[in-house]
Amino acid sequence: MFGFFKPKWQHRNPSIRIEAIRSLALDKETILKIVQTDNDVNVRIAALQYIDELNILYALLLQEPCINGKTAILKQISTIFLKAESPEQMVQSFMTTIVRRDFPVADLLMVCENLQLKQYLFPMINLQKDLPKLVESHYNFSVEELVLIDNLEILNHLVKKANITDKKILAHLKETLQKKEEIEHKAALKEQLLMQYIALSEADPLAPLNVFSALEQEWNKYQLGDEQLPYKEVYLARYHAYNELRQNKIMILQKLEQQVQNEEIVEPKQILLELKDLLADSIFSLKEKNEIQVLIQKIDAYITDLKQREQDQALKAKKAQSEKSSNLHSAKNTQVAFDSKHFDESLQDLDKLIASGSLQKAEQLNQKLIEALKALDGHKDSAHYTRLLKQSNQPLYDQLDTARWGIYRNLELLCDQAESLANSVSIDLISITLKQLRKDWNISKKGIARVPQKLYQRFESACKIAHQRLVNERDHNNQARAVYLKEAEELLGALSELITQIDWANPDWNHLIEMRQKFLQEWNRYLNQYSTDGVLSYGAPLFLAKDKQKLERSMRQILKPLDVAMQNERKKEKQRREDEITLLQQLLDDGNIRDAVEKAKQFNRTFNPTVRSKRHDENVLWKKLRVVNDQIFALREEFVSAEESEKIANGAQKRMILDELKALYESITSDHDIAHIESSLQMIENRWMDIGVVAKHEFIKLEGAFKTLLNKIQKQLQNIDLQKEILLREDLLCTSLKIGQLEAEVIKGQEIVIEEQLVESADANLRKRLKCLEQIIAGQESARAFLSEKSLHAEQVAFELVLHREILLDKTSPIDERDARLAMQVKILEDAMNNQRSEKDKKHQLKLLDDKWLENVVGKIPDSLYQRFR
Repeated sequence: MFGFFKPKWQHRNPSIRIEAIRSLALDKETILKIVQTDNDVNVRIAALQYIDELNILYALLLQEPCINGKTAILKQISTIFLKAESPEQMVQSFMTTIVRRDFPVADLLMVCENLQLKQYLFPMINLQKDLPKLVESHYNFSVEELVLIDNLEILNHLVKKANITDKKILAHLKETLQKKEEIEHKAALKEQLLMQYIALSEADPLAPLNVFSALEQEWNKYQLGDEQLPYKEVYLARYHAYNELRQNKIMILQKLEQQVQNEEIVEPKQILLELKDLLADSIFSLKEKNEIQVLIQKIDAYITDLKQREQDQALKAKKAQSEKSSNLHSAKNTQVAFDSKHFDESLQDLDKLIASGSLQKAEQLNQKLIEALKALDGHKDSAHYTRLLKQSNQPLYDQLDTARWGIYRNLELLCDQAESLANSVSIDLISITLKQLRKDWNISKKGIARVPQKLYQRFESACKIAHQRLVNERDHNNQARAVYLKEAEELLGALSELITQIDWANPDWNHLIEMRQKFLQEWNRYLNQYSTDGVLSYGAPLFLAKDKQKLERSMRQILKPLDVAMQNERKKEKQRREDEITLLQQLLDDGNIRDAVEKAKQFNRTFNPTVRSKRHDENVLWKKLRVVNDQIFALREEFVSAEESEKIANGAQKRMILDELKALYESITSDHDIAHIESSLQMIENRWMDIGVVAKHEFIKLEGAFKTLLNKIQKQLQNIDLQKEILLREDLLCTSLKIGQLEAEVIKGQEIVIEEQLVESADANLRKRLKCLEQIIAGQESARAFLSEKSLHAEQVAFELVLHREILLDKTSPIDERDARLAMQVKILEDAMNNQRSEKDKKHQLKLLDDKWLENVVGKIPDSLYQRFR
């Protein structure tokens, strides 16, 4: 019986309950009760249409057991978003203030039908978790949504798994994927090259310049920025310093070498020490060190020669003195005729020849004078002239003995060098050293009639042994090169087999061109390698010049069929494109615009050749095609329909709006009213939406330009707003500092005067402190005690606020504050786990820190804390 008095919304029939919900004006509590308690999902869905509070819908979503019911709730939520004045702000508010745990944004995105709302929702999904769900549900992605994805793994997954049928979206997705892969590749390469730059700038000893040049070429090839400049400057500075030091050392070496060559040796021991210092310096090459060793040997020989000469001269002087005292010459009468005047003149000539260094001529003249004296044997003046002759030719004999001894000494030193070269472990520079030894031997033996047989055999034997070592090394290298040569010939055989397997009737030109380029690149690298593995002499080329030429000729002969085929295909493709351009021009001249348009579209798709011509020819063909296309599509406007004309007019209107929007963007300054600009933007956006459709080829461009300008203006407005906030914060902190100075004076018991300017520039937090100061000036001791108590903790509060701000902004703190920073981070983490979600907003937290600073940091604090917080 009591059922007769029940309202219709409690009827047993679900259809009657749905009709009652739609026809009766039920209050919110009743509607909410129906949604929460009714057993029929259709009744609950009907009642949902009358709930417009997001927090209630969110709570119902968490309780709803049926999938259809959850879908209906999500649709109602999206409807409420669309009814809002600013859907984007409402979505942000809903996700940050109402949602307390995971929310099915992906499900909301799938039930949403509004493209603009989808753009607001898509950034909030969890790509790793929600994207597979969207793909499995065959969700239709838009270009605007795909732009927001920057994960390469996710983009690859979309390309392979997502059911994307729109060619433009798929092309955009692949293009984005390619760009991001290139960016990541460049970033990895940049990091690798930067590490090489760092290693190069710190390398000791300094790396060669060709290594630096190769690294610089690789960096500039990919245009990786300027991060390498500090390390580049360090290396170049080290290189210039090293080069300058090397030039100075080489100048010193050349000067010493010039002194030795000109026989201007004044202090041989000092020169010897300098040469030994240069020999120990790593700045010289092996060849230069070999030259220094030769100079050292010459100086050693000179010092030894000098000592021996002094000893010989002392012995000869002693011997001459003994002969002079022991030998008594008696004068004998003779009737031999003797020309004393001519003899005296000859003695003077002998002295002149000895003084000028003409020892051979002097020796010949000396022999003539000795023969002349033999004719005076027994003459009374024979002893006198013999004594005069001995006095004159004694320096000649001394110089001749010294010269011969020096020559023999030099020849012995050369023999020692040849033997050391034959017995040395290393064979570096043997050929050069042997040539130099031969040259020095031929120069050194010029002062004597013949070289002693033992010296000659000793030198020749040592040189033969050294040369045989060089010959053996060359034979060994040639045997090893034969292996590399055979390997190169096998590579050419594989290339020849590959060329013979080409299907010339239907060749894959892209693959063939790529294969040819890679082969030539690797081939050139292979032929120009140098030994580093010990099989050949270190640094020796793997291939001799004659072998390189032979291999190059063979390689070119093998590639000749491919090169000829490519050249024929290149000519064929060039002729094909020229014929099609001619056909387009003929259709244009005949006035057949419709066929010309169709042919142009078809030809533009197939214009790229299988084998490209030279760059000049390609540019000429593209210019011809562009001229014909411009003429065709210019005349095509005469044949468009009224609908196309309307689209063109709409496009013109949208371009005018773009110009208007661009002018607005260029006119915005920091003095403009942001609210007025946002109102103007809303009006412009409404006008844009009211304009009808535009031509298909202009749609993406116009929409992209419009959204780009809107984003730029929004970003500029945000920057202006942010700049104003920064200036306001600076003023407030400055005012806080001035008030702190007044508070410090009050604490010390000094009298103060509060300026009107401080009151005007203070906010609510600073006004509290000013009010406290006014109470203190009025004589309230409780206010003074409150300020004193607060000032005791002001520095600690300031320190904690500074640490908190540095943590939020990811700034580094001093090393001695590491423990305090760690404790602060733990405290922040605990608070974040317990507080509301809205407190996780970094901007909001920074604002709270500023408010705490302005209110609680009183008195005078260290300037370092103030500057760090500022």
